Amino acid sequence: MPKPRVGHALLLLAFPIVLAAGALAQTSNPVDEKVEEIDRIARQKYPELPIVEARKRVADEISEKTRKSLGNEGQRAEYSADEFMVYFYYNTRTRVSFCRARGVDISVFATRLTAENSAEIHQVDRIYARLGTSYEPVWQKLGPVAERQLEPDMRKFASQHKTDMHGACERLRDQSGQLAYDMSYSVTYPEKSRRLLAFRP
Repeated sequence: MPKPRVGHALLLLAFPIVLAAGALAQTSNPVDEKVEEIDRIARQKYPELPIVEARKRVADEISEKTRKSLGNEGQRAEYSADEFMVYFYYNTRTRVSFCRARGVDISVFATRLTAENSAEIHQVDRIYARLGTSYEPVWQKLGPVAERQLEPDMRKFASQHKTDMHGACERLRDQSGQLAYDMSYSVTYPEKSRRLLAFRP
């Protein structure tokens, strides 16, 4: 599948950070502290990179290490389902709320992104049903982190398209079909998508 254009990929930069913060926050420390920890590691490990890219690398590394540490198929399936749901809620809840607060309704984007990810959504529903779990308790922790990560994410997207936050939201609304495809899970995270769909709940 084709890779998303750079401007569209910018909209997804914060997703790995939110995911990794959740993976780290299995201790009693607040999730926000884990975001700070990712920043600290990123600056130390990749000082030559822009901080946004350094954070993304560290976040991806943490998530992959967490996945590999899981002891059985059920845990790995649940983690893959959680990975998808961070991505999905980040784009269909947090992003929609962000734009609504700026007077732009991007529900059409959320609807089209949902359609683009129908296979993954069906698979996640099957995994959670088999395990008797739900994603909502996880999102109660990560939702506020996602809100704080989204603003710089949208600011970069707006800058790339030489507009402001309102204009960035309008672009999501007006180009919802193309953006929903470009930002679909199988296009932006093909390996994660394949891994999720390979489970047999």
